[in-house]
Amino acid sequence: MDIGTTLRTARQRQELSLEQLAATTKIPVGVLQAIERNDFEHVPRGIFARGFIRAYAREVGLDPEETVGQFLEETGDVISSMATMQAAEQAPADEEIDDRQFDPAASASGPGLGYVLIVAALLVAIISFNRSAASGGATATAAPPAPPPPAVGAETMTAALRPAAISTDELQAVATSGATLRFALEAQGPCWVEAVADGRKLVYRLMQPGEREIIDAEGEVVLRVGDPAALTYSVNGRPGEPLGQAGIPVTVRFNTAGERVELAS
Repeated sequence: MDIGTTLRTARQRQELSLEQLAATTKIPVGVLQAIERNDFEHVPRGIFARGFIRAYAREVGLDPEETVGQFLEETGDVISSMATMQAAEQAPADEEIDDRQFDPAASASGPGLGYVLIVAALLVAIISFNRSAASGGATATAAPPAPPPPAVGAETMTAALRPAAISTDELQAVATSGATLRFALEAQGPCWVEAVADGRKLVYRLMQPGEREIIDAEGEVVLRVGDPAALTYSVNGRPGEPLGQAGIPVTVRFNTAGERVELAS
């Protein structure tokens, strides 16, 4: 019996609906449906997928580790394109992120080990980037500095939902009008958000329900959102249109007038 059928059968045996399971695991219904269909193209990969499988198995009375083992054997647990960008030294920190970040019972009493490891991994990435920038300082007087490379963050999950990395072209948006844009982002549910303004990555994390981020920019703004239905936003005080469908990661680009000019899944 394949992994999706195993989980679905156990859920039905417990007389749980998908909505009830989503409420207890904090996993979107669309992701649960994709897991039961073995449609892992629509399920975040790496530690996120393993965390989802563990949480699902735990709620329906299956052994979490045995179920994850079956999942790995059947799918190979292909890591998303963002994960392939991680530096080799990041791998140990990424692998040890606790699946309790998907477990409501574990997260109810505090942020837990998973969030601590996420923050530590992000700090390692920032330190690595700063060292790289410092090593090129000796030649700064001889030639104008090149645009900084995109910062490499740690693989975290959730979401909720973690989208693929923004390309180099997207990270090099240039201000042209001098006008200031103010984006206000607010999470309605667990949602992975990556925001780049004027070529600088300003947000790169899992936002929790009720959390807000304010982004000021003079040039283009690019957003990558793991679950578009879980994020609302405004531009200079004007409510923005929906970013996309629930559970389907999107990339959205805004021009210097605050108008959406590109939408890519």
